[in-house]
Amino acid sequence: MEEMRKEIREVTRQNCKLTSVAEMNDERFKIIQSNVEVYKNQIGALEKQNKIYSESIIKHEQMATYLKDETLQSQTKLSKAEVQLANLEKKTALLTDRETRLLKEIEFLKKEAHAKNVLQANIELIKATLERNDAESRIRLEERLDEAHRECAALRRRLQEEQDRFRELGEHLEKQTHTIQAQMEEEKNAAAKLREELVKTREDLVAKQVQVEELTKKLKNSLLTIPEGNVEGSKFRELEKMSNDSQAEVQSLQTQLRTAKETVEQHCNVAEGAEKQLKVLMDEQETYRKAVETKLKEREARILHLEAQCSELQGELSIQSNEPDLASIDLRGRLHRTDEELKVTKADLEEIKKTLEAAQNEVKQLTANLESAENKYTREMMLHSTDLQ
Repeated sequence: MEEMRKEIREVTRQNCKLTSVAEMNDERFKIIQSNVEVYKNQIGALEKQNKIYSESIIKHEQMATYLKDETLQSQTKLSKAEVQLANLEKKTALLTDRETRLLKEIEFLKKEAHAKNVLQANIELIKATLERNDAESRIRLEERLDEAHRECAALRRRLQEEQDRFRELGEHLEKQTHTIQAQMEEEKNAAAKLREELVKTREDLVAKQVQVEELTKKLKNSLLTIPEGNVEGSKFRELEKMSNDSQAEVQSLQTQLRTAKETVEQHCNVAEGAEKQLKVLMDEQETYRKAVETKLKEREARILHLEAQCSELQGELSIQSNEPDLASIDLRGRLHRTDEELKVTKADLEEIKKTLEAAQNEVKQLTANLESAENKYTREMMLHSTDLQ
């Protein structure tokens, strides 16, 4: 019974717990139901707000597209307006330029009309002055033509004088070259003779040296066989001394022979150098002579051409004395050109004269150098011949 009671008590206690838990769960369920209703109300309100927001978003998107279209249209209108503004500015600039150009043209026409009036008056004055000066210019032209003829004649005389001087100089130089060549041949022959004499003297010296060596050997052998106190021994010693002296003299002659050979070679080199220099000088003289002759021929032909032009101009002046002013102006221009050509030919002739004088001075200097070299060579040869003697 007690166990039953304990079980009943336990069951009642559990039942109380379960009833309390059930009550709590009922209260929680009620609270959850109330919360569910509140959440349902909030969800409905949120759905309503979402609908409102979606509708407002759609309206805003439509408004944005509309604004975009309006901005594009306004930009196109703005670009068109800017292009029109630039065109209008260009048109205004062109109009202003036209206006300024027209004003300038009006001023230019006014000035041109004034200038025409002044020019007409000046033409009348110029006609009068030309008619007055025409006779004076013809007289001056005739005087200048006469002067040009005189200058041409003087230039021809000077050219002839220069040609004569150049021919004389060429003949003189040819004579000098021939004489120098003859002297060079004589010097070559003298040098060859000196070489032959040197060869002969060298052979004689070699023969004498051989004889002296043989005599010295004989003297030494004889001295060995002869006693010291004998008279013949003293004679042999004297002979030995004489042979030594002669041997020393032979050596000195050999040294003199070598020096003479060197001097002869030097003189030969000097002669060959002078001959080469003479050949170069002759070649230069020939080329310069040909160049000067060609230049003189060209200048002479030019002077003849100028004289022909002067005579032609004089004939035209006499023929065209009654023609218009343009012919006289052309004639004056041609005469001025001929005067300029005459001046140029004068300057060329002066330059040729200067170059000819420089060439003459150079030729004189070279001839002086050749004469000095020739004198030096002859002096050395004379000294060498005296040394050999």
